[in-house]
Amino acid sequence: MPVWSYREWGAIIGVVLVVIGIWLGVGDAAIAIVGGIIGYLIGRFLEGELDFGDLQERARRRRGMR
Repeated sequence: MPVWSYREWGAIIGVVLVVIGIWLGVGDAAIAIVGGIIGYLIGRFLEGELDFGDLQERARRRRGMR
């Protein structure tokens, strides 16, 4: 079973996004993409893979706050 590289996945996702943008229109496609991202994040949170405390700590470190 071949393993796909990130470049190949990126190309496929890019083509899909362009087709959705043409089919739905750019505004509707952007709303659909944002909805998909929110759904993905909610799914990761419910599965315990997303820790908001860890994200806040990383953001504070980047800004130089402790």
